[in-house]
Amino acid sequence: MAHHVGAKEKVLHGKRIYHIEHDSGWTPETESVLNVKMRAAQIPMLSFETYRSMASAINRSNRLIRINGEQWGLTKEPLKILEIR
Repeated sequence: MAHHVGAKEKVLHGKRIYHIEHDSGWTPETESVLNVKMRAAQIPMLSFETYRSMASAINRSNRLIRINGEQWGLTKEPLKILEIR
């Protein structure tokens, strides 16, 4: 989504690198345990099939599909801008 709304990215050595920290969350070994905990806590999860469908729709339309409300994230928080060059 970020790419399709114009977020700038830094390409290092010709490669894009993404990382999600998994220490307290998903790993292939703990996926089923995590899913049980998430369901028990009634925390919504995005299935891989739904993700693929949304990603395909974004790619076809080249537009953002909004799934979060206006109050999502840090909307009301004043954030300091730090630029690294």
